[in-house]
Amino acid sequence: MEALTKWVGNIPSDVLEDIDQIAPMIKILGYDTKLTFVSYGNPDPEVMQNTNQLQENQTYWNLVHRNIVNLAKKTKEAH
Repeated sequence: MEALTKWVGNIPSDVLEDIDQIAPMIKILGYDTKLTFVSYGNPDPEVMQNTNQLQENQTYWNLVHRNIVNLAKKTKEAH
């Protein structure tokens, strides 16, 4: 849920003033461009459990990420 609301409060005011012209698709997709607070409801229990597990094992997942990035770099260099 944090990722869904992270943008709130981080868009400059001059952009917000013209958001309907700058990014009309936002409104077409049903987002209220005048809101200063958003709520997407409560996550399903399974989503909450997975999120908690990711946060509890953040060190492990950072290591996995680093290994994947390194492997991708090595593969790219090899070709």
